[in-house]
Amino acid sequence: MNNTIDNISSLEHENFNLKKEISYYIFFWPWFLLTIFMALLGSYTYLRYTPNIYKSNAQVQITKSDASSSFLTTEVTSLFGTRVNVQNDISVITSNHIIGKVVQRLNLQTVVTKIGRVKSKLLFNGNLPFKIDFKNPNQPQQWNLSISNKIGVISNGVNSYKFKTNEFYENDYFSLEFNNSLVENNSSFNITRNSLKSSINRIKLRINAEAESKNGQIINLSIAGTNKQMNDAVLNSLIEVFIEDRI
Repeated sequence: MNNTIDNISSLEHENFNLKKEISYYIFFWPWFLLTIFMALLGSYTYLRYTPNIYKSNAQVQITKSDASSSFLTTEVTSLFGTRVNVQNDISVITSNHIIGKVVQRLNLQTVVTKIGRVKSKLLFNGNLPFKIDFKNPNQPQQWNLSISNKIGVISNGVNSYKFKTNEFYENDYFSLEFNNSLVENNSSFNITRNSLKSSINRIKLRINAEAESKNGQIINLSIAGTNKQMNDAVLNSLIEVFIEDRI
């Protein structure tokens, strides 16, 4: 009889402690929900406002060949001579001399960004709705362009010009010609012209080149950026210029 009473008392005590623990956590449940909500909100904000980063890869193989070298855009490029160590070739392919030629070939000194409501988008080559040629290409400058009802307004904060997008436009600083099939109404762009040196440094920081193995003949190249088309063009031109420079 005493054992039964003790067991019942113990069970009641355990139930009381369990209820007390549950009550304790229920008291804080709004904070748990708030924490979860903030975490989900932070993830959504990060994914929505952070630009997508794309990575492109290529390979260059340094081999001994009596035949002329060829450029293979898909996978591997063969060049002259077998090398036990390709560090010299890595230094060459990532040199200011080679990257400078790539920058000039692809006109990477001019950076055009389409301004969106949520996030901006870097444009390149075929995605550009206009072609702009600066009369002083070595002078760094920045312009803001807005288009509405086939009328363009471009300003650098000091000077402002208004023109029709269906006509060729020219002033003391640049000439501007639109591709009407790509012009969107109520769109805005940021146009930046960088110096050659700063453009080289900017591209150089994005390029990674390393030997596939310690004594191998293959160089792995990669570049990361928000425009995949530009990434691919930079790597292809980098290898092309490297080959031309070696011939």
